[in-house]
Amino acid sequence: MRKLKWLAAFLIVATLFGGILGCKHEVKIPSDKTAPADVTELTVEAANGNAVLSWTNPADKDFAGVQISMSPAEGTLKNAISLGKDVVSFDVSGLTIGTEYTFTVKAFDTSSNYSEGAEAKATVADTSDKKAPADVTELTVTASNGNAVLNWKNPADTDFAGVQVAMSPAEGTLKNAVVLGKEVTSLDVSGLTVGTEYTFTVKTFDESLNYSEGTEEKATVADTSDKTAPANVTSLTVTASNGNAVLSWKNPADTDFAGVQISMSPAKGTLKNAVSFGKDVTSLDVSGLTVGTEYTFT
Repeated sequence: MRKLKWLAAFLIVATLFGGILGCKHEVKIPSDKTAPADVTELTVEAANGNAVLSWTNPADKDFAGVQISMSPAEGTLKNAISLGKDVVSFDVSGLTIGTEYTFTVKAFDTSSNYSEGAEAKATVADTSDKKAPADVTELTVTASNGNAVLNWKNPADTDFAGVQVAMSPAEGTLKNAVVLGKEVTSLDVSGLTVGTEYTFTVKTFDESLNYSEGTEEKATVADTSDKTAPANVTSLTVTASNGNAVLSWKNPADTDFAGVQISMSPAKGTLKNAVSFGKDVTSLDVSGLTVGTEYTFT
């Protein structure tokens, strides 16, 4: 009898132990091992303790964003940062005049594959120009249904080079400040929270990277009862040659139609960032394009 009890106990333990050994935990490894292409046209301008990076993102369908790092690491790039797929510029501050920095921009996809990275070197110059340009004027913000449209007038300074736009609290497409060229006078922002008040700050900078104090405008994102988008434009045509393109279209007849947003893929030249125009505009000239490249205008 005692032998039978020991045998039964042994069988129970063996069964349990075998069950434990038989447990499996399956982990699916992503099949995508191919990194996206690197960014192109990476440029760095560095002066007076600041640097401005600009680049063109790759056209990979699963491209998700970029990671930016700097060596030696200091200032606002003391640690590498990641930016979304719509970002094509970045401001760095807190650099040391006379120091050469190596900036690395790596592209990554939705499967977290990273490219080898594009590099650009720049030495921070100490320019004789220490005077910032005048601030933008006539800054307005219209915000509703999770979106905002900023419009402003750029200063007339001869060395004016562009603007930096930031938002607090930072989220959506302005989770990071963006840099826009001197010809841009509007910006569309999405991914905002209805009912939240945001402070938008537009700072100008010149060719020596002197920044103005900035112009601020507050706006609370309204939840309007109108959820119906206007009709699309019609008769859209594009004529492109010698690095330029001319767009023409016919605006819709909706009574509440307010304007158009125009973007291009791949983003480059004067359409490196999407632009917005009022309801009376029906054409746009685009420059800085690459001969032989196919672009999609939206």
